[in-house]
Amino acid sequence: MDYYFQPEIITGSNFLNEEESRHCVKVLRHAPGDEITIADGQGGVYQAEIVEANPNQCEFRILSERSFPRRTNSVTIIIAPTKSHDRLEWFVEKATEIGVDAIQLIKCNNSERSRVRMDRLRKKAIEALKQSKNPYLPEILDIAAVQEVVSSTTAQNRFIAHVDEANPHRLQSSITESGESVILIGPEGDFAASEVAMALENGFKKVSLGKNTLRTETAGIIACQILCSSNQ
Repeated sequence: MDYYFQPEIITGSNFLNEEESRHCVKVLRHAPGDEITIADGQGGVYQAEIVEANPNQCEFRILSERSFPRRTNSVTIIIAPTKSHDRLEWFVEKATEIGVDAIQLIKCNNSERSRVRMDRLRKKAIEALKQSKNPYLPEILDIAAVQEVVSSTTAQNRFIAHVDEANPHRLQSSITESGESVILIGPEGDFAASEVAMALENGFKKVSLGKNTLRTETAGIIACQILCSSNQ
């Protein structure tokens, strides 16, 4: 059954926005009486029946609702945006499919990008939510200085992925506590030594994602998969 996104359904909105309506009515040719599935991005999934198949504002009525509890042990990926915005969008898309709770963008000494299209990233996340039928839309936070983010983190599990051949600690074997997990993923030029030292001073543990040198978005996806799988 087709999956749509309407975050305002919680406050009583009984219609799809223009983009969703157009896709529903014009592309998929749904008519009154057809049933669709709608997610609010906050754990609510609704079965609904189309009342008016208007391509600008498709009206529906709710038939039933399911509520999916949020995972207790949340996962946040703190990542430096890639130089290519396409690669960053790809990361957001795949991280949403896997089920990350939040993505925090950071600016580091070696960052290649200091501005991003937040509207594009959110759109990619919504598309991934619908494709994967994920009941939760991750929170995507605009770029902040890495120092600010590191100093304000209170998660129980704090990691920094750093290219260091002498570091034997793999991420999958370093999760020792229940609760929220966060991991820092640096830019292509990696974190500066001062940034690594600052993270360690703030309770982060240096971890390895494997023997190969990974692109930023690849490291982010691997970290996301490990942490989300560990916190099911």
